[in-house]
Amino acid sequence: PDGTPNPKWRPKLNNAVTCLALSDKTLFVGGEFGRINKKGRAKLATLDPATGKLQAWEISLDKAPTVLLHLDSTLYVGGTFSKVARSEHKYFIALDVNKGGSVAWKPQTTGPVNALAVDKGVIFAGGRFKDFAGTPRSSLAAFDPKSRKVLDWRFPVKGDVNALAVNQDVVVVGGRFKLKNDKKGRN
Repeated sequence: PDGTPNPKWRPKLNNAVTCLALSDKTLFVGGEFGRINKKGRAKLATLDPATGKLQAWEISLDKAPTVLLHLDSTLYVGGTFSKVARSEHKYFIALDVNKGGSVAWKPQTTGPVNALAVDKGVIFAGGRFKDFAGTPRSSLAAFDPKSRKVLDWRFPVKGDVNALAVNQDVVVVGGRFKLKNDKKGRN
């Protein structure tokens, strides 16, 4: 890409985009919108990445997601939402994109998931929670997406984790938090 905008790629949304995830054939879009290209899409939609054309896949959320992560055939969605497709699912859900967005996994968290990152087959989740998928974790968790088990990895933070980057066994965490037992409150 040379940085030149494609004048033909102009999907029309009635409100803001808050997060994106890209696969080979699909651009997953999350945001405050309720319509794209004059068709109803409540907070979550899919577009053709080459043309911007709205795809048929349709799953609604009651609030805009803050993070999307696509891995294999699963779309992981985090945020402050409490309903997905009119059913109660709070803060975090995994959707099977090959089965029309059906629920693949709905781990219970005690607060919003704001950030997701993947490295070496492990997904890291950050947010403001005390429990992730039935396991005590303070704002950070790591899980195996195949077994759906929360891993023993722990990082002692208290507060909001809003950004994650992972590479080569290094996890970088951003947000408004302090390390537990650190009286200076660095982050």
